[in-house]
Amino acid sequence: MRSRPPMRAGGPVHAHVSSYRLSGSGGPQGTAITVCRVDPQTGALTAVQEVYGAYPSWIAIDRRGGSSARARRKRAAGGGRRTGAVTAYVIDPRTGALRFLDQVSLGEGGPARLAVSPDGRHLLVADYYGGACAVVPIGPDGRPGSVSIVLRDAGGGPHPRQMGGPHPHAVAFDPRGRFIGAADLGSDRVQILRLDGDRLQQVGEKPVAPGTGPRHVSFSPDGATYYVVGELEGNIRAFACDAEAGRLGEPLQTVTTQPPGFSGVPSGADAGGTRGSVDGCAYRRPFGWVCSSWS
Repeated sequence: MRSRPPMRAGGPVHAHVSSYRLSGSGGPQGTAITVCRVDPQTGALTAVQEVYGAYPSWIAIDRRGGSSARARRKRAAGGGRRTGAVTAYVIDPRTGALRFLDQVSLGEGGPARLAVSPDGRHLLVADYYGGACAVVPIGPDGRPGSVSIVLRDAGGGPHPRQMGGPHPHAVAFDPRGRFIGAADLGSDRVQILRLDGDRLQQVGEKPVAPGTGPRHVSFSPDGATYYVVGELEGNIRAFACDAEAGRLGEPLQTVTTQPPGFSGVPSGADAGGTRGSVDGCAYRRPFGWVCSSWS
């Protein structure tokens, strides 16, 4: 899920949607990105292009240069190790169509989320199966370079399957682009990082309740509040955040994402705030999920 920017007056609006297609569901396996034209009056979507690939995890759009990056993971046959990659595309501003630009391998692992730095020079990657946050440099033409920085996590949690080790699931820049929020689903902790030249530094961290499984994070528009969605418990936690120093304070509030009377397995997926407002929204994680990014 992504916050939706205002419709651009007089110009075309397109949505780029990444999704998994499971084997046995019919059609090409691993549908990557569907490009849709958006009707500015009704919001209706019309598909105009499909790009196929291996298990796309997230889309990040560099709004300064009209390019996008896609994180993908690939499961090796016969139970072999997973591998990951970042793929860059050029976006046609008139049609929204994608043209392949380049791809760089992340090696063993499997990325979950991407974030483009405000200056457009770096791509932050939460490598879920690799247990690390990685930095990929972006060239002047939008091409991704080889991984330049790797910051590895450690630890685990009470759920053996999802928390047998560190599993970074989210990276997100704060509104001013000074700090990076990160969530590690496997070790039940959230972090604030800073990209300083050729170093990725931890500014602070906060453990959450055992079994939370922090999946995604989001900052309030003023950077003073830090929201954490727990996949395994289905709650949203709000933390105070020092926007100047990047330090996390004490929890301010905890609310559930489950509807009244819900008796199934709790779950949480993503959260985002509306621009210039204190409003926000969160998504539960169903069995199938879709992430979308507006351009």
